[in-house]
Amino acid sequence: MSNEMTRRTFLKGSAAAAALGAASAVVPAFAEEEPMGEMAEAPKYSFETAPDPIPDEEIAETIEADVIVVGAGTSGLCTAVSAQESGLNVVLISASSFPISRGGSNHAFGSRLMDEMGVKHEDPGQALRKELLAAAGNVDERKWYNYVKDSREAMDWMLDLMDAEGVGYGLEGIPHLYDEGDVMYMSAGSHCFTDGTYPAGLGQQVAVEALATHFESIGGKVYYNNIGRQLIREDNNTGRVSAIIAEREDGTYAKYCGSKAIVLATGDFSSDPEMVAKYCPSVLPFIQNTDVDYNKGLFVNGIFPGDGQKMGLWVGAAWQKAPNAPMIIGGAYCAQPSLSHTGLVLNSKGQRISNEQSIFALSAIKNMQQTDGTTYGIWGSNYAEEGGPWYKANSWYEDAPATAEEMIATWDDAADTGLIFSGAASMGLMVKGDTIEEVIEKLGLPAETIETVNRYNELCEAGEDTDFCKDAKLMIPIKEGPFYGTGGAQSCLLTICGGLRTDENMAVCDENDVPIEGLYNVGIMVGDMYSGVYTFLTQGMNYGACITFGYRLGRHLAEI
Repeated sequence: MSNEMTRRTFLKGSAAAAALGAASAVVPAFAEEEPMGEMAEAPKYSFETAPDPIPDEEIAETIEADVIVVGAGTSGLCTAVSAQESGLNVVLISASSFPISRGGSNHAFGSRLMDEMGVKHEDPGQALRKELLAAAGNVDERKWYNYVKDSREAMDWMLDLMDAEGVGYGLEGIPHLYDEGDVMYMSAGSHCFTDGTYPAGLGQQVAVEALATHFESIGGKVYYNNIGRQLIREDNNTGRVSAIIAEREDGTYAKYCGSKAIVLATGDFSSDPEMVAKYCPSVLPFIQNTDVDYNKGLFVNGIFPGDGQKMGLWVGAAWQKAPNAPMIIGGAYCAQPSLSHTGLVLNSKGQRISNEQSIFALSAIKNMQQTDGTTYGIWGSNYAEEGGPWYKANSWYEDAPATAEEMIATWDDAADTGLIFSGAASMGLMVKGDTIEEVIEKLGLPAETIETVNRYNELCEAGEDTDFCKDAKLMIPIKEGPFYGTGGAQSCLLTICGGLRTDENMAVCDENDVPIEGLYNVGIMVGDMYSGVYTFLTQGMNYGACITFGYRLGRHLAEI
């Protein structure tokens, strides 16, 4: 996608990004290495060495405000609007040429919209305990509890802003395959925005454009095509962070001084192979989109180059304590949003490998564990009737589930094209056959796969999965033709969560957990919110936190 693209066509480039081939490993480029003596340090990655300071004589303009926000995504704009509303003078700069976002699921633990719709929310404490368990407790719980307790207030604020700007909204539909109380139960609460052209879960671009319009209407200033290059930390890089130097479209530099704060909201680091190699190496083979394009919309396998994280490291910020969590999707796909195929799933040897009672993130990991990085699913026409309810991706909460007939038509259409898609990514090959053996052959699986299918059917008929302990209600035999199969797709990376060490008030901290005065960050780059993998257990958690922490930080800055 190029920088000349229009705001309304940013999603059109996703089709090219969705054509995923076999992932190829990227070899990171190191900085020049010194000879390794007995006490020599290990070689550094190039991003770990700070560039030379930009000379004062190259600064063409200096702009001052109370708060400088860097980044025109959801979190940056929410911070800017909240701070401006609270009486501060705010300037927002962005490397992009317009407000930019992707996806569109925004979770809150309650809202006036949910009250109006009579939608019950899962107990926040229970939801939080599930998230902490999934992260093995290796996160900063203070931030999580702030999110839980303040997300309703922040979402109501966001809904009021959308009302003022004429933007529609609703709740995203969720799959009800798992019962309430199940460890993989997904509760309602994903708020989505739309102008009537975007379905649920894909309208975040509408929201950020509305936020930018509102911000300027209340006196905020926005400077696009300004790439943050260096932070200014006083007292020989030991004192307060007071400014950021940005490179403008014409190649000149501007210095933006914030008397209260510099807030980084610059997105992830997934298009920098070196940063991925150091901080999230498990997904390094996925990185394909390494071009620097700050207008990237719904892309996979590489978005942003980690500008904010690098600038923070150069002024003494510490990296988060937990391993960075990738946001990945994949697995044998069928039709449920945030769920992979819960029928029979196989590897390329035709073997059953797991309990298929799963969600996309965990299925994606299962893909990654396979030698060829992929899994396969096989099912019969009877699955349409017995496997529901069928909540399609990007549906609204009030939408009725798809009927069995509609599901079969969906499968037939995908089999006709040979591919099945979900959102921004191809979920692989889709085939149809009159016999199971025909499906096995079309998928390229070995002929002995039929033995695995027969074994699975035996377990289904017995009503007990003695191989992997899957819930009996999900043990649906593959018995009625025509039969279907899917597989061959690699998992894909949406983004990488985390970065700079961040306290509960969004202050960036040093290696001793001491906040660096004047420096804050919000959004996907906040450290220690997720660990292991982004689970999707709470639909829209990331954007919900972007709204909540942006709202909180704007108010907080007005009080200090």
